[in-house]
Amino acid sequence: IDEDLSEAFGDEGFETEGVTDFVPPATIETITENIAAPAPAPAPGQDIYLAKCAICHMPNGLGIDLTYPPLAGSDYIKNADKVIENVLFGNNGGITVNGKNYSLPMPNLDLSDEEAVNVINYSRSSWRNSYEPVSLEKVQAVRLSKAR
Repeated sequence: IDEDLSEAFGDEGFETEGVTDFVPPATIETITENIAAPAPAPAPGQDIYLAKCAICHMPNGLGIDLTYPPLAGSDYIKNADKVIENVLFGNNGGITVNGKNYSLPMPNLDLSDEEAVNVINYSRSSWRNSYEPVSLEKVQAVRLSKAR
């Protein structure tokens, strides 16, 4: 490098000796590791949420006021049974979330029970929500009770 720099800039007053001493070797190793590190895996259910739910409820879970209800900070999402029913079967509209009425229907998302568990738990634990996760058995029980 010194020869290339000297050739390009000449020898007058250009000092390269010891320049690499300013970058500790650990920093170079850390940078190399971070570049090579894979991206963290998405949370279970996040991919389903982004593919099937975010179009209405938005990627940030805030919905669209008076059109599509929010999931972030939602009082409605606390009720696991209602959320499971909505995710499994959709609804015909007419729900109240955080004191506001939403009348647009929600379509059936056509999810397996496992997919439903993942997307529900993703929604109940994202955007500052911290509700208990739902179990596969709970989702299966709700599906069975509505199938009768």
